[in-house]
Amino acid sequence: LTRSAALTEGYRLPIFWLTLLCTLLSWSFIFFVALWQGLVFRLIWGQLNLLIINLTLAAISALPTAFLFIVSAILYYDLRKARGGVRLGSPARVFD
Repeated sequence: LTRSAALTEGYRLPIFWLTLLCTLLSWSFIFFVALWQGLVFRLIWGQLNLLIINLTLAAISALPTAFLFIVSAILYYDLRKARGGVRLGSPARVFD
């Protein structure tokens, strides 16, 4: 944890706000997709087919989850680069 604290020193508040914004965007995306899905399936079949809705919602939920992981990886790489850390060409130096 001390390494993470040293890495994020001076950037903690922007990291928090970026993470919060991305999380809220992901949740709203999933909410609106679920809402749209429920309306569409109700119009097509007259009643909700929960298995189909849950499976497609789980598949669609993977998109914002992947987005959050990509944002985290980019944020970590930029922090390491700003602190004079390891570049892409030498990732094994982290363990030295």
